[in-house]
Amino acid sequence: MYATTKVSTKYQVVIPKEIRNVTKGVIPGATVKIMSISPSDIQISLSPKGSTWADKARGAAKGVYEKEYLENLRNEWQIRNKALNKK
Repeated sequence: MYATTKVSTKYQVVIPKEIRNVTKGVIPGATVKIMSISPSDIQISLSPKGSTWADKARGAAKGVYEKEYLENLRNEWQIRNKALNKK
């Protein structure tokens, strides 16, 4: 199946409803890969959820630091930033 869509002035495209209805995983926030096949052709494919390095690393450090420690660290940064902005 194929469909046609236009590129907006912001270089955005809308995935046509016919394609969204038959393709699993096309949801708001989904990641797609766009590859240049030739000067006049592109290929668009879905990236599986959790396939980027950031997705894989998300939550890896959860629980390493205690909540109180992180709150104290953030407060310290805020105090330092305020002091730097006053100079």
